[in-house]
Amino acid sequence: MLESYNNNLNLNSKNLFSLKNKVIYLSLYFRQQLDDVQKVLSSEQTKFSEECSKLQHETHEKWMEVKRLTRELDGARKECEGLRRQ
Repeated sequence: MLESYNNNLNLNSKNLFSLKNKVIYLSLYFRQQLDDVQKVLSSEQTKFSEECSKLQHETHEKWMEVKRLTRELDGARKECEGLRRQ
């Protein structure tokens, strides 16, 4: 009876060791997957930030052009009004 118990205990120890190795392997595997995803995310975030910066710059340039054209239009409108009054 004691021998049977020792055999079961020994088998359970082997199973636990095997299970522990599987857990360690899976942990390393998922860590690598997470690292890979984080690298891709970081790269995409950099691209997104650069694109946002570029678009903000272009938007600012277009806004400045609109302001310039608005000033020109207002000046031309005032000039037309002055000519009509003459």
